[in-house]
Amino acid sequence: MHRSIIILLAFVALTCLPAQAKQSSVPALDQTELCSNLAQRFTQHPDLTGVKDSDFHIEAQHTIQVGPNTYYAVKVGLIANAQKVTSLPFPMTFVTDPTGTLLFGSTINLKTGKEAILSQSPNVTRIDFPASVTPSTFVTGTGKADVIFAADPFCPHCRQGYTFLSTHLNSIERIRLAHNPLEPSNGSAIAAWVMEHALNTNTQPWDVVEFSFSELKPVSPVKKNGARLSSDDISMNILAQYKKRFPQLFKSVNGDLGKAYDMLIKKYAQKQIQAHSQLKKAGFKSSPIFIIDGQVIKGMNQQSLASALNGDLALSNKGELCDDDCTQ
Repeated sequence: MHRSIIILLAFVALTCLPAQAKQSSVPALDQTELCSNLAQRFTQHPDLTGVKDSDFHIEAQHTIQVGPNTYYAVKVGLIANAQKVTSLPFPMTFVTDPTGTLLFGSTINLKTGKEAILSQSPNVTRIDFPASVTPSTFVTGTGKADVIFAADPFCPHCRQGYTFLSTHLNSIERIRLAHNPLEPSNGSAIAAWVMEHALNTNTQPWDVVEFSFSELKPVSPVKKNGARLSSDDISMNILAQYKKRFPQLFKSVNGDLGKAYDMLIKKYAQKQIQAHSQLKKAGFKSSPIFIIDGQVIKGMNQQSLASALNGDLALSNKGELCDDDCTQ
């Protein structure tokens, strides 16, 4: 979709009205028309050919009054059957007009320089972190911000995010890491197991995380000659990289990578598979995603991260993301 920018002049007052407020002068969002327009738009996508109005539903909405104009921040989802056949990032959040005809991108207030609508709509932009997933605390800082970092160690934007967070520990109380491997077949899944094992055994956990997000190399499942590597071969390659740097991680198995692999599967595989599934269901379909004191930032955006760590609303809740085909 094409993105557009609405510039709000400095003298225009910005007032947030809750979506449920009954204001006779505020036009209601035409949800039926919005879903109809989305169906017409998305039926052109090969994943969603034949999609119907009824396949879309409004998960959340928030009314924003800008001078005489009314806008709606909305989160739109797909019903389960339609969601299964598309890789598109639903639910989607965007800004529309009351008729449900227009779609706006970033909306900037010239006076403050900040995003003016989505940043004022936390009920729309929020991602509810699944209660069944407990991200592990890998490091504590000297600041006040509580950070959940959902990431894949082979995603380049996640690596940038890790670097940013690790250099701002004076603003952070703790960093909790939620493993979100985008392409488990390249070794990112077993890397998550190793990081958890380092934490559970108190074997240089933050050093292991730093290595994972800076030096660890992904393994292509296809060799140059076209032959495919087995999952075991990929896992052995990843473990060999960790062993070379952190031999103490493998003392309990006397450095035997085969035994280490079996141990990691037994202790961590099922738990991580279940947690990853819950993250996907909750909307964590790309990486990195940051949750800073409840404020969600989808993607690497240095300015937004800095604002959130300082306790301010982020300029934008979006940044550079990786999906399944964005790993290094």
